[in-house]
Amino acid sequence: MSWNHREGAPFRARKLLADLDHHGVQLDGQVLDALTHLDRVEAEKPAEPDPQALHDAIVAGASTADLDALVLTELGSHRIRAAYAQARLTAAVRVLAAVLTDRDQIHAQLADKAADCIDKLERIAALDAPLDTLIREGRHDDARLLADAHITGETLNQLYQLRDLALIPASADLRPYSLDVSRWRNPDKVAHGHGTTATELFVDGLRRGGTLWYPSADEQAEALAPLVAEVERTAQRKHEQDWGVGAIAR
Repeated sequence: MSWNHREGAPFRARKLLADLDHHGVQLDGQVLDALTHLDRVEAEKPAEPDPQALHDAIVAGASTADLDALVLTELGSHRIRAAYAQARLTAAVRVLAAVLTDRDQIHAQLADKAADCIDKLERIAALDAPLDTLIREGRHDDARLLADAHITGETLNQLYQLRDLALIPASADLRPYSLDVSRWRNPDKVAHGHGTTATELFVDGLRRGGTLWYPSADEQAEALAPLVAEVERTAQRKHEQDWGVGAIAR
């Protein structure tokens, strides 16, 4: 299911906007216009007609004409509400599409947040003592950095997830041959990392020589190109070797 699939789009749009706001992202006019449209459609949806209205009118001895008018009003209300429900889905999809269209500007802001997290994690990975030792030695900045390690790692993980959910076009093929440079520039360094949390995996990877980054879809595609080429060259060499061995055997 694509990110901007109609079903559930209102929830996803609201969740996405809340996440972007949480990370301090400033949205431009295109996204704000789409949000204003969604707000208007949701606010204008008429209330359900009173389910007791027809019953009460009959009990009160209403005329046939009055009853017919109530029935028409109720039927019309159902159709209008159904149309508003579809319009709400359309408006929410437009919000998601506007975010994707404006992904470069949004990604740049998130990348600044990610860079701060990565810098802190690199410093954490370089620490040479546990928290109690840092405190005892009066290394208060390092102690504070290590104490906040979990928050830092989880924040970076959230930024990666936010990018992957909202800022990557559905058409982008960013996992060819199971290659993945979405978090690490050199994924081979962290292929067998250890850790049960995102923070532990980040720190372990950094200590193994991995390099964290926060690439856009275009940057990932560019970084993948030489890796894909090498995989294909290796496969071609193996094919040629297998063919040669087969020819000798024949």
